Amino acid sequence: MPKSIAEPWTTASIDVVGAVGILSDIHVPYHDNTALRAAVKHLKKSKIKGLLLNGDFADFFTISRWQKDPSKRDFGGELKQVRQLLEWLRQEFPKISITAKLGNHEERLEHFLWEHAPELTNEPEMGIDNWLRLKSFGIDLVKDQRIVMVGKLPVAHGHELPKGAASPVNAARGAFMRTFHTILIGHGHRTSGHAESDLWHNEVFCWSTGCLCGMAPEYARINKWNHGGAVVRVEGSGDFDVENFRITSTGEIRSS
Repeated sequence: MPKSIAEPWTTASIDVVGAVGILSDIHVPYHDNTALRAAVKHLKKSKIKGLLLNGDFADFFTISRWQKDPSKRDFGGELKQVRQLLEWLRQEFPKISITAKLGNHEERLEHFLWEHAPELTNEPEMGIDNWLRLKSFGIDLVKDQRIVMVGKLPVAHGHELPKGAASPVNAARGAFMRTFHTILIGHGHRTSGHAESDLWHNEVFCWSTGCLCGMAPEYARINKWNHGGAVVRVEGSGDFDVENFRITSTGEIRSS
């Protein structure tokens, strides 16, 4: 029998008892200042003990495979602003754990290197953690599309889930159709929730969080997005409660 080269795919975890903030789809430098400040203010009010940047905190527009305006190509400028975001978040939350999970937009960097400079991809210095100086900000990195466990709650960006399912009513129902398990995702830029119960009335509940980016990008001028985030309150047993909040255009928090 040939030797297998399959590698184990394990979950990551945020080992915090108490409140954990979850922010997704900030898309720096295309973020919304009002929404981002409102989200951070709400997380501080919630006294979070951990923060998860659940993918697409960076946009990396200039190295995407999509057609783009050449006048807006400034990869160095984008990197600088993403680092500014991470530094600002560390200043706002100086004593808590911060974890950055890669979404499909951060994966653009590795994919760009694979396509244009494959000889450099094995060099440790070329990793996104070095590009973004995560260690200097005390930020942990989760990559390889790994699920992050917040207590007993699995959290994914959303692009990791299987493709090809029928178009769902909302992102949370789509997550259920793809996992049949309780989960929280971002990626869809919409706040939603969906519940199902089995024969014995064991309930599965799925959530999707809103975004913190501009609401009218070139590729989606008209959309059904909303600003938002989540606070997950974790007990010592790992049981949890989710506050999936929306943010209005004026920065008002509406919790559900």
